[in-house]
Amino acid sequence: MARLRQQLPGLNVALDPRPDGPPTSVRSAAIAWGAVAPVATHHLVLEDDALPCTDLLDGCTALAQRFPAAAVALFVNDSARTAAVARMAVWSGRDVAPVIDIYVPTQGLILPAETARGLAAFLSAHDDLAEAGDIATLRYLCAEGIAVLVAVPNLVDHDDLSSIIGNDDHGRRGSACYLGHRSDAGTCRQLELPEIIPYLSESTTRSILTSTPAADRSFRGRTADLLAVRPLPNDLARRSEAAGLPPAVPGRPVYELWVTAVASGMLLTGGGHCGPDEVRRHAATPAGRAAAASMAPGGLDRSVPRSLLANEAGLLTDIVLHGVTVGADAGVTRRWPTASDLLSTVAPQRREAAAPR
Repeated sequence: MARLRQQLPGLNVALDPRPDGPPTSVRSAAIAWGAVAPVATHHLVLEDDALPCTDLLDGCTALAQRFPAAAVALFVNDSARTAAVARMAVWSGRDVAPVIDIYVPTQGLILPAETARGLAAFLSAHDDLAEAGDIATLRYLCAEGIAVLVAVPNLVDHDDLSSIIGNDDHGRRGSACYLGHRSDAGTCRQLELPEIIPYLSESTTRSILTSTPAADRSFRGRTADLLAVRPLPNDLARRSEAAGLPPAVPGRPVYELWVTAVASGMLLTGGGHCGPDEVRRHAATPAGRAAAASMAPGGLDRSVPRSLLANEAGLLTDIVLHGVTVGADAGVTRRWPTASDLLSTVAPQRREAAAPR
């Protein structure tokens, strides 16, 4: 907290009114969201484990001006499904993306002033809420019809402090794309949410195709079973093996990282978001590389030693960036599937598997 107050003079601090009560972020969040200045149009709340970028307030002002009616998160952790959407936003030249998880990242969040006051009242009335504050916050915003976005690059990173709600076993939970300063791209463009996205599941270390809120039908399946993805190139496979990483074969961590990256590139071009040259250009920027660098820590943290992930960060980032460009080239010749497409593909397979032999 002392670090935040030094970086942001005049910062108001909201303290838990019942620090000896059941552990929750809801009580202090209610106070923080209620501290809206009378003349304010928007309100910013940072949690005490936030690591703000150097020009945070300028970035927040620009976001509030561009998306005045939305809730804008300044952070998303690298293992979240929203992180997968945020990376694709970066690689296609967008600077905001929809939040698609069951919670809104609250390390740093901007709300319109009246929405902030309403959230404060909601949380105050439910300060013994069993659900986490970030889930309760999203529930309120959705009920009010407020669009929930995340800014990329993130304007806030996550400090490695002890979690009050028991998330210490989730790894560091670093940013999906953080530069330490705000982007000056200012495209004002939002990634249009596809029905299906690929993401690297931290809990299973598998590349998964999953439906988003844009889909009419729910779907979840392994990317490698549903998309034709060529193997990791021999030179990258040899570098990976020489570094002591697990073999790059189907089902193992490095292969699943590769498949996720290729599928991400396929989505961008096959889904009509941009062309291959645009993907290459945006992936080569500092933000594009930062987005790529976060994929391995976010998805492999539970299956590969953290020290090895850190030591081989450059190689793993190269694998992701190469996969994205390979996928972007491949996506030109095929349409990105919808949830209905995938369901119609797997249904006959399931019927055949269930048929008597």
